Amino acid sequence: MLPGQRVKCGAGKNKDKHLKVGPAVHYFNSLGKQFSDKYKNVNDKTKYFFTCKNVNGCSDPWVWFNGVRSNMHWIIFERSAKRGEEIDASAPAIYPTHVDKISEAFMKEGSDHSAIVNITLLTTLYSGARPCEPEYLSLWGMQDDDEFRVTKGPLPQIKTKKTKVYSIPPAVNRHRSWHLGWGDFLTLVHRQPVEAEEDEFGEKVPDTLGIIPELQQGDNPGTWLGNQLKALLPVARGGSAR
Repeated sequence: MLPGQRVKCGAGKNKDKHLKVGPAVHYFNSLGKQFSDKYKNVNDKTKYFFTCKNVNGCSDPWVWFNGVRSNMHWIIFERSAKRGEEIDASAPAIYPTHVDKISEAFMKEGSDHSAIVNITLLTTLYSGARPCEPEYLSLWGMQDDDEFRVTKGPLPQIKTKKTKVYSIPPAVNRHRSWHLGWGDFLTLVHRQPVEAEEDEFGEKVPDTLGIIPELQQGDNPGTWLGNQLKALLPVARGGSAR
C-alpha cells in the first residue's frame, strides 16, 4: 500500500479495530480505481493489468482482483462468526401472521393508495414472487380452476426465462383474502383507460391488462413495496421510514 493510503481503523460497531465487509470492499475498490487512474496508461503491461477493473472482464488480472475481494468476504465473515457477531443485516422476515395485521390496517384505512399497497402485498404473498414481479402479472391467462378451487395464471420471472404458475386459494381470514383485496382495488382505484398502440404494420397491439398497472409507473416496485411497509412502523423503531 502506498504511503498515505493506509486506512486508520478505530473502534467500530463491535468495539474492535477491524473493518466490516462493506467499508473494507469500498476501500479496496477505491484504491484500485485510484491506482488505475494514475498508472493504467503507463505502458502495455499496466493497461493489461488494470483490465482487472473491467465490469465484464475475464482476464487473469480480473480473476485475481475478484479473487482477492472474495477472500476478503470470507475472512471477515469467518472472523465475525467466530466472535458471535451479527452478520446478516437484512430486515426481519415477514410471515403470513404479519401480513394479516398489515392487510387489516390497509383495509380499515380504505383509501385508493391503501388498496394498491394491499393488493400488491397479497399478490406477492400468494404468487411466491419476488416483490418486483407482480408488476408483470396480467389478466391474460388468469382463470379459475374448478378442480382445485383456486385462481391461477402464468407469472414471468425476472432472473430466469422460465414462467411459473401462481395459484391463489380462497382464504379463511378475510384480511388475508386476495379476492377481497382485489375487489377493494377494483372498487377504490380509478383505472385509467389505455389507448391501444400500433405496431409497424399499423395493427392494434392489445393491452397487456396488467393486474396492478400502478406498479409500472415507478422504477422499482420491490423498493416501493418495502418503503410502504416501513412507513407502517413507529418512527422511533429501527427500520422505519423517516
